[in-house]
Amino acid sequence: MLAAFVIAALVLGGCAAKETPEPAAKKPVTQKKAPEPAKVDQEIKKAVEKASTIKVSKGKEVLDKSVERYAYDPVNKPDPFRPYKAEGVGGDIVTANPLLKYEVRYFRLVGVFLDEAEPRALFEDPNGRAYILHIGDRIGRGGGVVQSIVKDTVIVTEERISSMSDVGTETVQIPIKLHPEEHK
Repeated sequence: MLAAFVIAALVLGGCAAKETPEPAAKKPVTQKKAPEPAKVDQEIKKAVEKASTIKVSKGKEVLDKSVERYAYDPVNKPDPFRPYKAEGVGGDIVTANPLLKYEVRYFRLVGVFLDEAEPRALFEDPNGRAYILHIGDRIGRGGGVVQSIVKDTVIVTEERISSMSDVGTETVQIPIKLHPEEHK
């Protein structure tokens, strides 16, 4: 009985020799041609033109709006990719100076100490921290130098990139008044 069961299982289970499928015919690989440079340039021009125009549909009405292009002007702006490195005594790198963190216009002149030997000026940063500066000290993001300290004004000079392309850099004097609201 066991033999009959095994034979029936083999016949019903399809244990007969299986046919292997024939491999599919191989298709030849075709090489894609590189687009012509002139065609690529035309496609880029079309994409730029589409990007500069926006079509807005409001009901059945379609409005074309042109988009204004932005161009970065680096004149008198700090280089955003230049890391701050100040050299101290012996060429050692000093930690970031908080006086060079903000633009000069954000500092407020709080007081002036007129000592004949060494005049000093008391500045306050936008966070309310006070700093005493001497002639020759640096202040401001543009690397300004305190040039002179007088009764109610401190003169800071900065080297800036000139707006005239043939000049290169220019030196600008920035006067900072003790009580600017009184001088208006």
